[in-house]
This record gives sequence, C-alpha cells and structure tokens, in this order.
Amino acid sequence: MTKLTILEAGEVPQQFRGRFGSMPDMFEVMISRHREGVEFEVFKLLDGYDLPDVHDVQALLVTGSSFGVYDDIPWKAPVESLIRAVHARNIPMVGVCFGHQIIAQALGGTVRKADRGWGLGRHVYDVHPGNGLIDAPQLAIACSHQDQVLTPPPDATTI
Repeated sequence: MTKLTILEAGEVPQQFRGRFGSMPDMFEVMISRHREGVEFEVFKLLDGYDLPDVHDVQALLVTGSSFGVYDDIPWKAPVESLIRAVHARNIPMVGVCFGHQIIAQALGGTVRKADRGWGLGRHVYDVHPGNGLIDAPQLAIACSHQDQVLTPPPDATTI
C-alpha cells in the first residue's frame, strides 16, 4: 500500500466546503478513482505546523493556498526544510498552485507575483516528452493564479 502525505496549505472557501469538502478530500476522491490502495495522511498547516517525519513520507502532495510563498507564514520555513529533505531522499512529490511554488522556492527557484496580474481561465501547457506520466504533447487545465515561478530550481524538469 502506498501512503500519500498531503500538506494542506489552504482552505476551500466556506461556501463550497459542504459540496466539495476540503482540498485533501478532493485529492483523495480524485486519486482513489484512479488508484486503489492509497492511504492518505493529512497535515493541516493552518492548524499549526506539526509536520511528518521525512522517514514516514512515501509521497508528498502540497496543496494550494491563498498565501504567496513570499508572505510571512509561520510554517513556511519548516515546510521548505521538509521539502528539501523529501527531495534529498528522492521521494516523489507534487505541488498544486502554491504547492509547486513553495517546492520551487525551497529547492532554489525564484517565485513572485506575475507582472501581468491574475491568470484566469483555461491555459494550455506544453508537456515534456518522455516524462513517464503524461503522454500528450499539451495539457489544458483551468487556472487561477497571480504568482509564478520565474526561475526553476537548478536541474528541475517539467512534465
């Protein structure tokens, strides 16, 4: 059985929680539809910042947040330390929105607000061939963000 550790960095707006649940709830539903036998462990960063021991992490997912990685967040430094430890152990990890930004920053990338302001709507991204995950040449997803990774971490690859 695979265990996915989810760091919940933000909350679904109150008016949508009854219908959709929390961010970890949504990821659990989505992942469970495509892969059986995944155990989920959630750490709610907004309730404090007790983090998992890196030796207990098999895979890591960091959710989105209304924070920016440049904000003064009390749990930011411990999360970045965990990300570096996870990376050093070659443990798979993925970040969604804020999650990918804090992963990039923790590993040496540069993140800031986009000069163009908010990016909203359907965005099409090129997919790196042979990534082992997505076979299509492009991926279209709904986006809502104002921050961007300007400089990826050294040796970073994209899918």
